[in-house]
Amino acid sequence: MRRARVFSIWTLLVSAVAWAAPAEPSLPEKARQLEAAGDVHGAEAAWNTMLRADAHDVEALVNLGILAARQARYAEAKEFYRRALRERPSDPQILLNLGLACFKDGDFQNAIPPLHEVVKRQPENEQAKTLLALSYYGTGEFRRAAGLLAEVPAAHTNPSMRQMLAQAYIWAGELDQAAAELDGMLRENPDSAPARILLGEALDGTGRPDEALHQFRRAAQANPSEPNVHFGLGFLSWRRKDLEEAEREFRAELALDSRHSQAMAYLGDIEMQRGNAADAQALLLKAIALRGDIRLAYYDLGVLLQSREEHLQAVPQFQKAIQLAPDRTDAHYRLAASYRALHMEKEAAEELRVVRSLHESKAEEALDRVSKPQ
Repeated sequence: MRRARVFSIWTLLVSAVAWAAPAEPSLPEKARQLEAAGDVHGAEAAWNTMLRADAHDVEALVNLGILAARQARYAEAKEFYRRALRERPSDPQILLNLGLACFKDGDFQNAIPPLHEVVKRQPENEQAKTLLALSYYGTGEFRRAAGLLAEVPAAHTNPSMRQMLAQAYIWAGELDQAAAELDGMLRENPDSAPARILLGEALDGTGRPDEALHQFRRAAQANPSEPNVHFGLGFLSWRRKDLEEAEREFRAELALDSRHSQAMAYLGDIEMQRGNAADAQALLLKAIALRGDIRLAYYDLGVLLQSREEHLQAVPQFQKAIQLAPDRTDAHYRLAASYRALHMEKEAAEELRVVRSLHESKAEEALDRVSKPQ
């Protein structure tokens, strides 16, 4: 009887221990525990185990995307999020994650559709709206960028975002809005060199070059090392035909940034105007090697080659200048001259037709502007 009682107690104890033992965590719980403990690779292994069991598991796909993005493996992250969206096409969080991964990867064009969808579904989502605005900015859609940034409260308080909003206004041609934003910034901080540079660009864009020059000079006084302040002063002097002052300012910019391609290009133009062809060509080629979208560098290089009767080499330079600014007549006219020298009469006639058409439509800008010098 006693043995039976002992056996019964032992059975109860074993049963109690078995009942109290913690259950094995599920794979999702295990993955989250590993991640919380900093074991990223272990967490990825757990989520991948789930994915092998079910290739459509949205939770696993999303978490693998998050882990990949945290390790800057954005291509993988984007693929995981896209797979998750095939299962849940309208999920705002997955759309936001995809947009953010594209944005961080510098893939602004592909960031726009998912972020646009999030903003449409959640107009109050400031993170999505800001990312969408910055993606538009990154693709050069400045009017859309400015419109969205203007709706984000931080864009009117955060100095960097305010500058970006003002720059977007300028490049969108909305110069009055830019000036209003910058006036507010300067009331708060009169010594803000970046704000004075942007205000100078806006003033120049509205045809007030003297006021623009004043703002650039004040910016240089506030901070002589501010990026682009000497370039802006040099450009405005170059446009006024004050080549000595322009050269000093361009060289001052290059002393701060030896890879400032625009300063090089305009120095090349100055050397060309002075008849120093070899120095001009060296500067222009270096500028083009650093940055491939400076119209003036291609145009001037074409002029130099044309002056040496090297028409075959001049043609692609003028073609690139036209690609960058199709409404400017000078490169079309020069290209027609090189075509004629190469006995390409049909092509020459077409370029001259374009020149006539542009003159009739008055599409050509009378002056370059400091905000987008070419």
